[in-house]
Amino acid sequence: MRASERIESDVSFLRLYSHVVLEALIDKNQKGELWNQVLFIRSSPGAGKTSLLRIFEPNSLNTLHTHRSSADYRELYGALKKLDVISEDGVQVVGVILSGTRNYGMIDDLAISDGQKRRLFYALLNSRIVLAFLKGICILHKLPYPDSLEIVKFNFKGDDFQSFGIPSSCNGKDLHSWASKIERDVQVSMDSFRPQKENMVGHDEFFVIDILKPESFTVAGKSSCTKVLIMLDDAHKFTAGQRESLFKYVVERRTNSNVWISERLEALQPEEHFASFNKRDYQELNLERFWANRQGHFEKILLAVATKRAAMSTDQVNSFMENLEADLEEDIYDVKIKNAVENIRGNISKIGSYSSKFQTWIEHAKEATGHPLELAMLLKQIEIIITRNVGKTQLAFDFPLNVKELNDKMDSNTEAAALLFLSRENKIPYYYGFKSLSKVSTNNIEQFLAFSSELFEGMLSNGIAGNPVMISTETQEKILRKVADEKWKELPKLIPQSIQVIKFITELCDFSYKETYKPNAPYAPGISGIAVTEDAEGLLPEGPWLKNPIYERLREVLSVCLAFNLLDLKEVNQGEKGKVWKVFYLNRWLCLKFNLALSYGGWRAKKPDELLKWIPAHE
Repeated sequence: MRASERIESDVSFLRLYSHVVLEALIDKNQKGELWNQVLFIRSSPGAGKTSLLRIFEPNSLNTLHTHRSSADYRELYGALKKLDVISEDGVQVVGVILSGTRNYGMIDDLAISDGQKRRLFYALLNSRIVLAFLKGICILHKLPYPDSLEIVKFNFKGDDFQSFGIPSSCNGKDLHSWASKIERDVQVSMDSFRPQKENMVGHDEFFVIDILKPESFTVAGKSSCTKVLIMLDDAHKFTAGQRESLFKYVVERRTNSNVWISERLEALQPEEHFASFNKRDYQELNLERFWANRQGHFEKILLAVATKRAAMSTDQVNSFMENLEADLEEDIYDVKIKNAVENIRGNISKIGSYSSKFQTWIEHAKEATGHPLELAMLLKQIEIIITRNVGKTQLAFDFPLNVKELNDKMDSNTEAAALLFLSRENKIPYYYGFKSLSKVSTNNIEQFLAFSSELFEGMLSNGIAGNPVMISTETQEKILRKVADEKWKELPKLIPQSIQVIKFITELCDFSYKETYKPNAPYAPGISGIAVTEDAEGLLPEGPWLKNPIYERLREVLSVCLAFNLLDLKEVNQGEKGKVWKVFYLNRWLCLKFNLALSYGGWRAKKPDELLKWIPAHE
């Protein structure tokens, strides 16, 4: 399954791509926040930024329009119609992608002024985008490139950029020659061993976003398109100076052009990570944050990805979710579960003996019947609830507590904590089934593929050995833990400040484990996050710890954790009306690694001084 992650053919790519992913853009479009402006698309590695942009390339859109009636493409076609990208008449958008992975960084190594470096950078962007656009418009109109450029006409109404030598009225061939020369001149300057001169070729502005307009181009005398979409992918690969200059230009320009810039979160500065989500002065789509608020939809995406990729397999496994055991095999764990029932009953009698208040509850536990697992879950909840109530001042009077009061104290969180405790104490599988796999993926497609591909291999191995393809709950958990362990071992190679970050995450996970497995489950189903506060009662504003140099190490570590998807930042309303806490939750694969609950909810407030102790000083 993982081998399909990079699909070369447009047909295969579109067949595997889930239309549900486009809901993030459809939501923006419905709010009027998608077109005629700059949109930043951000995420940690593997959330699907490049694949999302690829959908809007001319080859992809042409292929989709050609096969629009096919069942494999119908839903994706419908989603793009909602975005005003495609219609029965044809493709409406010329999408141009330029990747930041090319040799832009070399410009900063030249022995020239920062101003001249910026001019070379803009010149290279301008020329390459024009060339990509001309190729894209030929592909869109199914014309050979570059032989058909003479029938492409360019007529720019304005003289704002004449100083850069761009012809205001010409054909596509002339425009191609102009852009090619600019690119060559910049490359010659970059490759030259001679001292650089300050009057080299260059552009003071990223003006291409203003000249590539639908009204400026015709093809064989007809309108070329209704929209031009300029997409800069992997913008985090630009140097810090290039990125800052480019972003400042496009944000302050207030252009009505369609410019999408995708980048990893690692490119952001700490203050950008921690700023309130609603305080951006530009449009942003954080893919993981978008799906975090739409878990049901994200699960549909994962199911679609897994189903389509399994269906394309040439092996005997042509389904995925159906071959993951979703329910615990109670007969296999019958002895363990029955032993657990007896042990829990003994614990209840011992804990309840501290007060006659629990006598009715103890009798209820002794008389309870049902299937072993069902009974064990009930008894574990009773044990947790009695533990919570032991020593409470209101229990000083010997008024018996009735069964209704016990039932009133049971809720879904207590039930979830009981299942976690029961599984951990009796070595019964806990991390299994497609829902758990979806949670472990933490809104990241690549993370899902890392786990699901190993599960798929397990299915194939079972089939080759002549065994049932279905993977047991025990085997699922072993496979998931193996992948989590491998990801943990890889961290030192992948992240900056790895010693500090890994120590911090380890301390956070150990803290969460101790809080989660307290016998009274005070934060059921468990702790998996922290909020930074100035005091025990405090709210996290854009507060002193964010600016105090003493906590620079903490800010750096938290920033790296967010950038590399080790932590997930959520805003939580809790306490007095209007209080919003910023909670740093563990990525769910770390919860798997450290035996924590996969659900969100439980968190604790910690002072920055306490958190700083979790981070070793730089060597």
